[in-house]
Amino acid sequence: MDFYQLLDQAIKLHASGDLTAAERLYANILSADPSNFTALHFLGVLRAQQGRNSEAQRLIEAAIKSNPRSASALTNYGNVLIALGRHQDALESYNRALALQWDPVTLNGKATALQKLGKFDEALESYDRAIAAKPDYAEAHYNRGNILQALGRFEEAIASYDAILALDPGHADAWTNRGNVLAELRRYAEALESHDRARKSKPNDPRILGNRSIALWNMGHHAQALESADLALSIDPGLAFLWSHRGNVLRAMGRPDDALESFDRAISLDGGDAQSRLNKSYCLLLAGRWKEGWPLFEWRKRLPVPVESRNFAHPLWTGKEDLRGKILFCYAGQGLGDTVQFFRYCALLRERGAHVILAPQKSLMRLLGAADPCVTLIDENAVPEKFDYHSPLMSLPLAFDTTVETIPGGGAYLNAEPTKVREWGAALGEGSFKIGISWRGNESGTIKGRSFPLALFETLARLPGVRLISLQKDATAAERDSVFPDLNIESLGGKFDNGPDAFVDSAAAMQNLDLVITADTAIAHIAGALGKQTWIALQHLPDWRWLSDRADTPWYRSVTLYRQPAPGDWPGVFDQMERALALLLADARN
Repeated sequence: MDFYQLLDQAIKLHASGDLTAAERLYANILSADPSNFTALHFLGVLRAQQGRNSEAQRLIEAAIKSNPRSASALTNYGNVLIALGRHQDALESYNRALALQWDPVTLNGKATALQKLGKFDEALESYDRAIAAKPDYAEAHYNRGNILQALGRFEEAIASYDAILALDPGHADAWTNRGNVLAELRRYAEALESHDRARKSKPNDPRILGNRSIALWNMGHHAQALESADLALSIDPGLAFLWSHRGNVLRAMGRPDDALESFDRAISLDGGDAQSRLNKSYCLLLAGRWKEGWPLFEWRKRLPVPVESRNFAHPLWTGKEDLRGKILFCYAGQGLGDTVQFFRYCALLRERGAHVILAPQKSLMRLLGAADPCVTLIDENAVPEKFDYHSPLMSLPLAFDTTVETIPGGGAYLNAEPTKVREWGAALGEGSFKIGISWRGNESGTIKGRSFPLALFETLARLPGVRLISLQKDATAAERDSVFPDLNIESLGGKFDNGPDAFVDSAAAMQNLDLVITADTAIAHIAGALGKQTWIALQHLPDWRWLSDRADTPWYRSVTLYRQPAPGDWPGVFDQMERALALLLADARN
């Protein structure tokens, strides 16, 4: 049998998947003809299929020396270099191949190299050219979807995944990634459908089961989410991210001790995993175990997208260093409500002898400046020319070793501008029991479901002598045109907090109200920091700061907490409020 027949037989065996037999024939050919291009090339491809990429590189390199004008060898060489992490060298190999032959497979490889190099726009252009040359090229559609997903262009990513699935309805990875994109868009029911379609092709894939569990968790189906997570972990108990997610599910189910065990398992599997430590901190802080929780809360600075993390040559203030005569630079990095809540620590810093420079969100400077003129406020992106120490605002509870019993400043520590108070007092007028309301909070981050339907205020609106006044700056046109008239909710007009300064009008209006009823949003913190009587409606699993199983909060003495009796039970919250408001109105009349 001559070389041509041997090569033909080896290639057929290779194509059929019999790699062992094909390998033997390629080796026989190369023992007789060490520079045989085809045997070198295809044995290199076979080695890459086996994951032996260093050998594959050596073999295909030799093939290219034998035939430097082979576009297919240059393309396969680029594929091997990608696997070895040599992305710039891979790009050069793909470009050499394309100079010889225009091919969609090579374009797809080039796009992959560009993507790995962070050249996303060029990568997308290359994927588009590959698809234009071969519209049914499923892999290019899939890779294009992945890069669009990474760029946060979620609707376009879904379109790419849909294009693949029209070509290959059983493409499990496309269904999985499509589900993940839908989850990013908070379309959780559709995400679950996508993960279930992926599971049809790969019923025992633990990552698909894990993604399915995450969708169920976001939908509030905690028991099913736990079942799916447990099944995934029974298949692969080494998935740290899934142990961490399981901890979140158990925390939502009111099983904090079991949740902590899951977080610890995740941490044991991945010692550098910041998210698992942060998740554990939420669990500990909610339980009031703050000495354990605050240090873990610092891991937010090590997330893939760090929170409140700034690097300076100046040391971080840890609470141990003497502040007398020193300048301490503090900065905000989370929500507006967080800044208002933790602004109280500036007074403690000044008691320690520090001159405090604070960089809050720009929109809060006017409100905070009126609260404590001894604190120097600078732009949120600015850095003082001179300071001795620095600290994120939300690291101060750790520095002060704050416990539930030692929370500072539970009384009023914000002030509304007197002129504004008089203006809004005149606008609101006298008489009736005036209640400011806010129903929609920030749905980002670890706590979702803070908001509730505006229509739930109906039970309170029908109580005699009550006026409901909207403090919701972003009330929609539909709410104003339909729900407001039905409930007789008063709007404060287009000028209300319409400038660059947040909550200046809100704070002044609140000072003329008898009560504030709000979702867990910045309005709750403004009202509490003003010392206004405030009721906060909380979901069954609230944010960690509100602790568990109590109607009061040590953060704000004027605040009462109304918790969902069961997950999703907002009507139950308003039943409690209706009874309490009826009593309050009766006391006011007497």
